[in-house]
Amino acid sequence: MKVISTGSTMAWQLAARIAVSMKSQFIEQEHLLAGIFSLDKLIEEGKKTDSKRTVEISMRSQLALESECKTLQQLLDDYKLGFDQVRKTILSRLTHGSYEQTEDVIHRSTECKRMFTRAQELATADGIASFSTLQLLSAIIEIPNTVVEQVLEELHILPLLMKQKLLALARRKGVYATSIETGENDSLDTYCFFPKGKKEAVIILVGKIVGSRDLIIELGELELCCLLEERNQLIKKIIARCGNGEMAATVEEGLVVLFASPADAVESALEIRDVISESDRLKMGFAVRQGTITKTKDARTAAVSGTSIDTARFMVRGTRPGDILVTEDIVNQLVKFSEGRIIWEPAGTCSPPGCETTDTIYQLTYLTDTASVG
Repeated sequence: MKVISTGSTMAWQLAARIAVSMKSQFIEQEHLLAGIFSLDKLIEEGKKTDSKRTVEISMRSQLALESECKTLQQLLDDYKLGFDQVRKTILSRLTHGSYEQTEDVIHRSTECKRMFTRAQELATADGIASFSTLQLLSAIIEIPNTVVEQVLEELHILPLLMKQKLLALARRKGVYATSIETGENDSLDTYCFFPKGKKEAVIILVGKIVGSRDLIIELGELELCCLLEERNQLIKKIIARCGNGEMAATVEEGLVVLFASPADAVESALEIRDVISESDRLKMGFAVRQGTITKTKDARTAAVSGTSIDTARFMVRGTRPGDILVTEDIVNQLVKFSEGRIIWEPAGTCSPPGCETTDTIYQLTYLTDTASVG
């Protein structure tokens, strides 16, 4: 599965629009630079809840994009600059061409493609799974073309110093990455990658908000934030009581909870489902699988990543409110505990893009009044 960051993906799309508007045959360095420093406009667009909204992105993509933009703003703060000022400077340096675009897709120039390859090399060198706008911007200013050189000079930015700052930020922040494919409502699905850390074998419970786009339109940003905070506190109490689980990602980030026991994970999913029912405004579906994750701790948080997380999130993509999906190995481990009081039915297979294995998936379809998971 090819992945680049949410910000890089959208900067690429914006660069394509800019290149077309300038009648350029290819996306060039300067268009990509302008795309990166236009991401703040996408955030503003994504927050609209009326008919004026022209861009649809998922809640997780919105959060990932905001995270990247905040990090880029930290960089600009050192230069006492803002997105708007940098963007205007870049756009003032762009020149119109005469190429008439006849295809639906505008391609990157050879030099622009090299920027993406170089960005991945910079990320890999630091042990980061995939690159973000930080490494992409580093690649652009590493060997800038004439237009980019003029922009940097006008903004009083020394490329070498900025590159050092960018890569230092990338090492601290990790990368919010996005698979290049569309998901629910043709929005982008986000995944999180962080530098190497401690590996652990765990049981992973993931949760997904069903109909997140409709929810944010219906409630508005403030009321939705309050609702999410209430649900997060409720889920924390449930997972602590059911098996001392560790919440690694909140509901709005794509709920991820880590357990030592599959019984504890499924019992938590059952109780969360009972509390957050199908009639609740915030509707959720769940998936449980086992796997190995990488945990990276800093002063305040413990971040997790790994293909097991990505696969679990892929499992939960198509769930309906109240669904609980598990892999076959989880079912096998739970049979001796449930004694037939929990009924699992096959629900198809799961084979995420880029994954060499295919999992058989089961869905909890019946739970007797006396059923006990563990």
